[in-house]
Amino acid sequence: MLNIPVLVTAPEGYAQRFVEALKACNDSAFSFEPISIPLICTTPCEEIAQIVNQVQDFNYMVFTSRKAISVLSDHLRGKGISPNSIQWPKACAIGKDNEALKQLGISPAFISSESSLKGIADELARQTSPLRIAVLGPRVENLIEPDTVPNFIKALNAIEADVTYITAYITHHANELALHEAESLLRNKIQWVAFTSATEAQVFKRLKYNTTPSVACFGPYTAHCVRQEGLEVSFISPDYSSFSAFAKHLKIFINASSKD
Repeated sequence: MLNIPVLVTAPEGYAQRFVEALKACNDSAFSFEPISIPLICTTPCEEIAQIVNQVQDFNYMVFTSRKAISVLSDHLRGKGISPNSIQWPKACAIGKDNEALKQLGISPAFISSESSLKGIADELARQTSPLRIAVLGPRVENLIEPDTVPNFIKALNAIEADVTYITAYITHHANELALHEAESLLRNKIQWVAFTSATEAQVFKRLKYNTTPSVACFGPYTAHCVRQEGLEVSFISPDYSSFSAFAKHLKIFINASSKD
């Protein structure tokens, strides 16, 4: 039986779905032992109301994460507003995040062939009408903002889109208790750490540990940013459309490596 302890560092919500995906891979010969300690936290921002109050100003809205979708959903619920009562702009999200859009009652305008913001930008570049785009995403505090969202904004500016950035939530590092808990696990148990974003890697670098576990990354964009933090990446999922795909391919990689 191959037992693999994995530190999951994603924020709550993301972490829960990823832990479930890892456990779904377990069988009689292989077992992930995921331990979730979110190294970054998110706080909803009231600026999300801008997309509702100025919905007529945009013909596209892009959600840079599932969290942005859930913050909008919570805002509408808190205000007693039905999503069906609003004439939304064409909506875009990344990969499986489109399922969350549909659950909210908003139909995606398209699902890009590449599950990334770059994939969305490439698809928007093919549109012919003037683009007035609301981009809903995080504001990063007390951490260095990864270049993923800024590069997306640059790509939209390059196709002469009129872009408005709306802060849906604030991203910041976890409290000291969570960091100390992660440090203890790294000294005693963890074999792998799985990153779904570069900000997780930034906080991870602040931890004190004797031996660095093997590093798995959700996809090439996350891996690029993790390497910028000076960490060696052992595995990049070739399919970064979902946590299930990430977990499945990580299992395949670990099984193959154990036989070498």
